[in-house]
Amino acid sequence: MIGQQASHTPETDQPELSSALHHAAERALTPPVDVGHLVGRVRRKRRTRAGVVGALALAVLAAGGIEAPRLLAAKPDPADGHQQKLTVKDVDAKRMIASLEGLLPRGAKLSGITGKGLSNASTPGVPGTGAYTASAGLVYDDGHGPSWIGVLADRWDGPGNTGMPQRCDSDTHIESCHSITLPGGALLTQTQLNHLDMNNPTREWDATLVFPWGGVVVVREANQPAPLQGSPTRHDPPLTMAQLQAAVTAPVWQPIVAAVPEQKKITMSAPGVNTVLAASIPAGFAKTPVVMGRDVVMGVTTVLTDAQGRGSVFADAETDGGSASDALTRFRGEYPHAVRLPDGDWLARVEKPGKGGPGTTQNWAVLLHGVLRVQIVALDSVELNGPRTRPEPGLTLDQCATIAQNPQWRDVP
Repeated sequence: MIGQQASHTPETDQPELSSALHHAAERALTPPVDVGHLVGRVRRKRRTRAGVVGALALAVLAAGGIEAPRLLAAKPDPADGHQQKLTVKDVDAKRMIASLEGLLPRGAKLSGITGKGLSNASTPGVPGTGAYTASAGLVYDDGHGPSWIGVLADRWDGPGNTGMPQRCDSDTHIESCHSITLPGGALLTQTQLNHLDMNNPTREWDATLVFPWGGVVVVREANQPAPLQGSPTRHDPPLTMAQLQAAVTAPVWQPIVAAVPEQKKITMSAPGVNTVLAASIPAGFAKTPVVMGRDVVMGVTTVLTDAQGRGSVFADAETDGGSASDALTRFRGEYPHAVRLPDGDWLARVEKPGKGGPGTTQNWAVLLHGVLRVQIVALDSVELNGPRTRPEPGLTLDQCATIAQNPQWRDVP
């Protein structure tokens, strides 16, 4: 048996491959976001199980027009003349960008190009299992609408890992998920997801390659210029699933991901998002930080309890990459009713329906300070998708806005 395949649907799958791994590129790779700030998000909630097996790997790869590279599943051997051994300094933003661009179909217009090399320091204040990550992202326009494509090179084998991530995730947004075990043990997982408005859904497709020795490569694309920001500009992302396979299994990533150093312990420095959030909550609440409670879109979670019941609040502070004018354009596009404050910042207050069913509500306050975006979301439920556990969100729109305007967010690295 040369390979193994597993195919799952959301109704039958189990929660195995980390949601953060599938969603890492939603914000960790998007050009408008500081990739280093999302290092810790790639490694949350590792879950594994024995996969459903089959003998169709070669057939699947052949159907996609892809040949499994000889060294896909093994860490590159410096003695092998076919492999280039790279150092941390070698894997810079320029190399990441060039490697991604070199794998894309020719003839498209590329813009909004950003990259991050391994020598760029990781973001303090965010729990993580690796001090280094490399990435690149760009807007790709082939004439059918601008779209986003990004890549991340990382490791999964840091402190607290529970073994090699396996198979497919149970995320309710998943349309399809397929996993293939390549010769030597590397796991290739491809996922198609839908988000937000089902009449004009954001489609995000990704291919994740997980190596047994600790490396991870993720190539992700969306049918909009930035994941989860703005409206879709086309029906599907530009690359087919076969092209995504070819991109993530390209030999160019092998020495790059092999150069990502291991980290033996988690290093924290204050102030982090969780620190500022805890200091900003109004009096009268019992606060319970959720262990490793970080959602890739919503941020750090804390459960609030008072006489009305239990609810939760999410907080995030991200650098919106690029210039301040670009950040403002994206912000105004996402929040057209935002108001300009006397100090020049922009503030949006939005009440949204919750994800826990009828009656659940979310209070959002999002502040843009230059290129810094602060997001505070209060829920009337404990879990993001859980039932209502109090009459209304624990924090009002005004309270969320007050927290978002706390100047301490500007000190969060």
